[in-house]
Amino acid sequence: MSLIAGAVAVFAVPRFFESQVKAAQNDVRTLVEAVETYRLVQTDTAGDCPTTEQLRQRQIVRGEQTLVDPWRRPYRIVCHAGGIGAVSSGPDRTDGTDDDIWAGARPTP
Repeated sequence: MSLIAGAVAVFAVPRFFESQVKAAQNDVRTLVEAVETYRLVQTDTAGDCPTTEQLRQRQIVRGEQTLVDPWRRPYRIVCHAGGIGAVSSGPDRTDGTDDDIWAGARPTP
């Protein structure tokens, strides 16, 4: 029985990890698109970088869409001269590390 449980763990855990990363990749892409929409329809906020909560309040992001990543950290929206980006802290839950998951334009150091 323990052999079967071990085999399941060997196959299931990596798949679960992959699904978390893919979910975060999809979410940050959706957030970048939402910010672009926000900037088009909210002419009174020219150039503003909205928060995820502002996107929800203005109903650009639907209520059922998650604003936290699979590791229970909030997604961040980053607006800078080079464009718009959205980021998850990734599996290590730490900002600014190699496993961060980005969509859109990343700021250059």
